[in-house]
Amino acid sequence: MELIPNLTQKQKAFIELFSALFNIRDAHGNQKPFVPELFQQEFLADSILCNPNYPNRIVNKGRGVGLTALVAGELVIAATAMKKIKIPITSISAKTANVLVDWCIELTDSSNDLSTDTHKYTRIKRDERISSIVKFTNGSQIIPISGGSPESIRSLRAPILVLDEFAFNEYQREILTAGERCVSEGGQITIISTPRTTDVINDEFWRIWIKADDLQYKRYEFPIFPRDKVDVNRSLLEQNLTPIAPWIDMETLERDRRRDALMFSRENLCLPMDESVAFLAWQLIVQSCILPYTRKGILNTENDPIFCGVDVGREQDLTVIEVFQKNDNVYNQIDEIIMKGRPIPDQVKRIGKLHEQYNFEVVNVDKTGIGLGLYDYCRKEIGGRVKGIHFNRDIKTNIATNMRNLMQDGKMYFFKYDDIMDDLHSVPYDTLDAPRDKNGHADRFWACCLAVMKPKSRIINAGNMLDSFI
Repeated sequence: MELIPNLTQKQKAFIELFSALFNIRDAHGNQKPFVPELFQQEFLADSILCNPNYPNRIVNKGRGVGLTALVAGELVIAATAMKKIKIPITSISAKTANVLVDWCIELTDSSNDLSTDTHKYTRIKRDERISSIVKFTNGSQIIPISGGSPESIRSLRAPILVLDEFAFNEYQREILTAGERCVSEGGQITIISTPRTTDVINDEFWRIWIKADDLQYKRYEFPIFPRDKVDVNRSLLEQNLTPIAPWIDMETLERDRRRDALMFSRENLCLPMDESVAFLAWQLIVQSCILPYTRKGILNTENDPIFCGVDVGREQDLTVIEVFQKNDNVYNQIDEIIMKGRPIPDQVKRIGKLHEQYNFEVVNVDKTGIGLGLYDYCRKEIGGRVKGIHFNRDIKTNIATNMRNLMQDGKMYFFKYDDIMDDLHSVPYDTLDAPRDKNGHADRFWACCLAVMKPKSRIINAGNMLDSFI
């Protein structure tokens, strides 16, 4: 079995045990050893059983990539390695939670007898008289719980909690709150789902996915194909694509694509269903996010003008500064600063130092609400190159459309890394209609829009003359 590089001995031993212990059946009913693919090994390497840090995990996955079977095997090993523990698993309903239970039973009953010096496992045994839960002879249990019953988790104490198809659960927040108490004595939460929406206010799955680092979750993404390699408007069979797992049938995927390209994108490419209402299409973002993040600073000559956009966040005092250089009518991102919880004077000093470094042509600052103070201080610090923009629906629509047009024309490029791609994709059309953003992840989007605004003469807004670009 090929192993991913840089595994510790404990991780390597765990993955080898996993493969030696379990058998699975293929589509024709033939039994064969369970050999984890490289992407599955990446997930297993952070199991509570072999990684002393055992981070909480959140997985955005395509259908049929084998995560259900993988998690089932992990739970079976944990239940037999730790005596008299209870492992709760939730899904949308008790019926869907039982799918994971059925996998646990399948792997348990097909387990091999291992009597080597390396492994202490003999053939795993369970109480076959019980079908509603998986009960092992050492007293441990794997318990399915309906996603509509968060109170069923509240009283449990467990080292592991699995929240399956979490994005589709009606009671996400209640389940997660109860689950966090469940593992409060030390344990690991694993959240698995295909995505549903980019609503970070009401969709707990997407909120955790977007803010994984801040919330101390490790993020995994397992689409069927790399998203930047797929054109959902063309036949998959003509695109020379290789699926993430060898058992995935291309003709079945092609039928799904022809039936509903939007549903195909969610179920297989890990894209939320509201891709159709996203202001920037994922494919456009992929084509525009191509610059290496390590490349910062001036691109060519000192004669190329450099522009700065500053958006003052509405949540957690988040301020985003985006810097673009215009070369041959193409805007290239050359720097990005994100500040949290910093007082206004500190933010102004940072902008001033960036101006000393880049000699900005223009600094466009969002002066809506709390941004007014930042604008006033920047104007005093830097002078007339600072322009204040008061957001309203028309201005937001104009500057956002301008940026999208630049991207579509191949005249605007960003750093290539997941955070900026996710943030740009997570801005829906209805955000443009609101004077204030309801989604905290829009700060980066608006800072970029501000940086590349089209210049226009002064406009009158609320009776006052404003230095503005729209």
